[in-house]
Amino acid sequence: QELQKRGYDLYLAPSAIIYHNKAYRLKGAIIDSYHHGRLFASRRVANVRFAIRAFRGLLSAVLPVLLPGRIVLRTVGKKRHLSELFICFPYLFLLTTAWSYGEFCGYFAGEGGSARKWK
Repeated sequence: QELQKRGYDLYLAPSAIIYHNKAYRLKGAIIDSYHHGRLFASRRVANVRFAIRAFRGLLSAVLPVLLPGRIVLRTVGKKRHLSELFICFPYLFLLTTAWSYGEFCGYFAGEGGSARKWK
């Protein structure tokens, strides 16, 4: 939204291939994922009634299955990097579970100190 306010047009290019070559330590990546999820959820419901926050918080319990499931389906559909997906799936599951727990906490308890952890 901020980019659009500044006059930029956003486009979706499904054929684009992006390479992200950065090394992460597992513990730090899990912590970052948790804080990103918590901050995302808290800002998503910043001015929303508690009942809606609680509903979304309860729905976050399905995210550890839904999020990696989407990634698996998209990757299999493109028929690329299947061996890499198989190798990294345990890490993918850990990271999406940490994100999901962060969302749960964000919906119920707000952002806490997660904004300061954003990297």
